[in-house]
Amino acid sequence: MIHDGQVINETLAIRQYIDSTFKAAETQSVLSPEDDFQRTMSVVTWISVSSDYVFRDLNLAMCKKRYALEAEGKSEVEIQRILEEPVAHAREVLRNLETMFSRTSGCKGKGFVVGNTLTWADLFLFPIFADVCALPERRLVVQESPLLFAWFERMEKLAISKNTFPGTVAAARL
Repeated sequence: MIHDGQVINETLAIRQYIDSTFKAAETQSVLSPEDDFQRTMSVVTWISVSSDYVFRDLNLAMCKKRYALEAEGKSEVEIQRILEEPVAHAREVLRNLETMFSRTSGCKGKGFVVGNTLTWADLFLFPIFADVCALPERRLVVQESPLLFAWFERMEKLAISKNTFPGTVAAARL
């Protein structure tokens, strides 16, 4: 990211820069709630889980592997055979995420990952789900995480998702 001559490369650093810059400009950032310690900790937990585990276990192990296999010209049968272990692990990850999500207000079909307003938790998790849902493995999300799939479908309709979608890996698949 480049803003006012500042070049920031790391996702968490970009998050902190946006929060700090726009708070310094006396614009309240709704992406990082400060009004409720428990909610703040929940947002941080989801960011950590998304960055440290979900990205690795879904995007790197399954999505990127599929892209590489397709680029090598492997058949769908070969790809599915090679992806058996990553897909089995992805099922487990999605079930665990579904359990975690079921404890939040977002699971009630109205809100976001943490509460009734968009937070960094949504913005960290959405691109990972967009990549998975652009693949045949989308069925895993539907089967193993129906509440999160409903959240994903709500997120997909938001302007922030639509405006940042062009140029993504998921967009290239559709």
